[in-house]
Amino acid sequence: MSKTERTWEHFGKTNPYFAVSTFDKFKNEHLDESALREFFDSGEAFIERVWKEIETNFETDFLPQKALDFWCGVGRLTLAMAKRCGQVTGIDISEKMLELARNNADRMNLENVNFVKSEVDCAKDIGEFDFIQSFIVLQHIKPKIGEAIFFKIVKMLTQNGIGVVHFTYSNLKSSVAQKIRVKLYRDFPLTYKLRNFILKKENNPFMPIYLYDINRLLNILQENGCHKCLIRFSQHGAEGAILFFQKHEEILY
Repeated sequence: MSKTERTWEHFGKTNPYFAVSTFDKFKNEHLDESALREFFDSGEAFIERVWKEIETNFETDFLPQKALDFWCGVGRLTLAMAKRCGQVTGIDISEKMLELARNNADRMNLENVNFVKSEVDCAKDIGEFDFIQSFIVLQHIKPKIGEAIFFKIVKMLTQNGIGVVHFTYSNLKSSVAQKIRVKLYRDFPLTYKLRNFILKKENNPFMPIYLYDINRLLNILQENGCHKCLIRFSQHGAEGAILFFQKHEEILY
């Protein structure tokens, strides 16, 4: 099991909802019915915004038949997608996350969704999709691996299929001290363990955030026939970008 798999299996077993959305109200000790409802409502709200962007800029009456949620966690976005798509597949590297996602789908009586265990590099062939999304996921994966995953995501899109993938690309707003601290915690895990011990905090693994080169991502899109693109910015621990793109071979300019 890789370090990444160990990290997310740990969170899947200890604090799965908090690992997806890092607010104290989603920690196990606070996770009542009201918090759980709010958790999944936030997924509904995000997917609704995604749909509005797609229907405004790409396809009116967007109705994908096969959709993929890359690293689905406990199903926050997967289950919202299932209400708008013919069939949805959620993949994740954590068995515990997938178990909870299946339970959540059963609880919501959603029968058009299935969940599949994936390797970190998404090596398993799981078919083609006309909609693929990944949100606040690849920021936790080293760019060399993340770029390879992004390439595979683009390859899995059918002709005219639409992808929505989030990356982090800049930390210019962070202070020098913050940048040094994050790099230490990320690259030297023992320093983070020591920090937790001194501060008497839970001994959880550090959630790393990596920065991607937008130029390299755009190059992958251009070389693979995704000639219709849109960028929306985000803020999740660093400056981020959500890339909306359609596999459309016609070069417009």
